[in-house]
This record gives sequence, structure tokens and C-alpha cells, in this order.
Amino acid sequence: MLEHPVAIVWNCALGVTAYAAAGRRVAVPRLGCPGCRRPLWRWGGYWRWARADHGAEHRLWIRRGRCPRCRRTHALLPSFLLIDRLDVVQVIAVGLDQAAGGMGARTVAHQLALPHTTVRDWWSRLRARAPAL
Repeated sequence: MLEHPVAIVWNCALGVTAYAAAGRRVAVPRLGCPGCRRPLWRWGGYWRWARADHGAEHRLWIRRGRCPRCRRTHALLPSFLLIDRLDVVQVIAVGLDQAAGGMGARTVAHQLALPHTTVRDWWSRLRARAPAL
């Protein structure tokens, strides 16, 4: 059975802009493998986009780590990012809070300057995952 890489979220004190400015020089703490707890080796990385407040997009370097024992690789995500989401956690949280308060997806999207389908997708995903939380 093929196992997919895991994303490990680490507590990042930098904001999106400062993180983007650091580029490949961003300092990521030495983390342990979720499977065997051994320290991960640096294993390159990849570029990805993140959208912050007011629609500003930033290109971010996401470091990868590799377990020397398990030989699995893991994306090391800063705490302001989510897997497979362009928008940062803070923007999504504001949108979901407004939607939970009874505001419609189009109104929330207009206030955040985002497509309404983006807000609708956040809300759908939250409703689908809420029972597991």
C-alpha cells in the first residue's frame, strides 16, 4: 500500500509577508517524524502560493523533511497555512466566523474581496468535517 506524505504544521512566529520575504532562508525548527519520532532531515522543498488579507498573494517556500528511518517525506507547513488552501488561516477564520453569524457566502466573499465559490467551499468543507471535530 502506497502511503502519501504527511504535512506537519509548526508554530511559525512570522507573518505571511515576512515568511515570503525570507524565501528559502526561512528558519524551520528541527521536527520529529510523526511515525517514529526521529528527527527529520532537510529534504528540499517546493514553492506554493498563499493569499493573505486584501487578496495579496505571496509565493512561499515550503520546506520538506525526510525521516531517515521510515524514508517518508513530510511537508513542513507554517501555522498560518492549511493543506490545499490558497487562503491563510486568518482569512478563512474571519470568513467562517461571519458565515456562522448568519451572513451569506456572497456577502462574506464581497467583504473579503474573494470569489463567492471560495467562501462556499470553506463552509461546505467545515460542515463536512465538523462531526469529526
